[in-house]
Amino acid sequence: MQGLKVELLGMWPEFFQMCPTRTDLIEACNLEPAREQLQDYPPEVRANGLVLQSLYARLMEDFAGRVIPVSVGYASLRGAWLSLRFRLRQDPVVVVGGKAVPVSAGYGAVKAAVTEALSLAS
Repeated sequence: MQGLKVELLGMWPEFFQMCPTRTDLIEACNLEPAREQLQDYPPEVRANGLVLQSLYARLMEDFAGRVIPVSVGYASLRGAWLSLRFRLRQDPVVVVGGKAVPVSAGYGAVKAAVTEALSLAS
C-alpha cells in the first residue's frame, strides 16, 4: 500500500516540501535550516511554522511509512484551491481523507482523522 497523503496547509517556509526524507539527517548533523528560514518572518508565521514542524515530526513518528506529509503553502495554487474548497482562513490546517482539521484542534484530532483515513483506505 502506498502512503496516505496528509497535507499540512499553512503560511510558512516550505522546508519539508524541499527535503521531507532528509530531516533526520539534517537534525543529526545539528543543521538548523528551518530556524534560519524562519528568522525573517513575522512572529505569528514563525509560531505557526514551528507548530507545523512539530506536527510533521509527530506524524512521522506515529505513522512512519503509512503517511506522506506534504507541505502546502496558502500562497500556492493547491493552497488556494484547498482554502476555497474547505472555506479556510490563513490558520494552519491538516487536510486528510477529504477532511480539513484545524491544527488548533490539537494533535489528538489530527491523529484521529489520519487513523480514520488509513482505516478507510485499507
